[in-house]
Amino acid sequence: MTTEVEPTNTNEKSFDENRFEFNLTINGNIICQRTFDVYHFKKRNLRVDNIRPLMNTLAGTSIDSIGRMGLIPTYLKGKSEDYLWENYRYYEVQTPEMIDRRDVFDNEDIIGFEILFDGILVARTAFSGNVFPPKVRYNIDIRGLIPQILHEIRKSFSV
Repeated sequence: MTTEVEPTNTNEKSFDENRFEFNLTINGNIICQRTFDVYHFKKRNLRVDNIRPLMNTLAGTSIDSIGRMGLIPTYLKGKSEDYLWENYRYYEVQTPEMIDRRDVFDNEDIIGFEILFDGILVARTAFSGNVFPPKVRYNIDIRGLIPQILHEIRKSFSV
C-alpha cells in the first residue's frame, strides 16, 4: 500500500493566521476580543523581559517616575476628561449635602487585559477602573484604539 504525498507549494504562507488573541475585560466580563496574526513571529519573543514592557505600554498605570500611563488607561483618562467637562456646571454652587462621601473603592471594578497564543495565556495585567467615572468605565469603546494595540503587540512579537 503506497500513499502519495502532495507536493509542497513554494508559495505557502510562513505563518498561521489568527493564532493570537487579546481580551479586554471588566470584572472578568469581556468588553473587546480580537484574534489576529503576527508576521514573522518568533516564539523566543514570548520572554518575560519582552512581555513586561509590552504590557506596560498597553495597560500600565504608572510606568515611570513621571507617572505615564499605557494606551488603554490614557484613552480612558481622555474619555473621563471629556465626560467631566461636558457635565461641569460652573454656575452651580455646590453645598456640603451635594457631596457624595462614599468610598469609591468599596465596590472596585477591575479592568483586565490579556494576550493569548494558541489559546494559552501569555500575559495578563489589570488595573482599577474606579479612578474613572462610572459612565466612562461601563461604556468602554476601544474600536479606534485597536489598530494601535495590534501594532504594539505585533512590533513586540515579530522579528
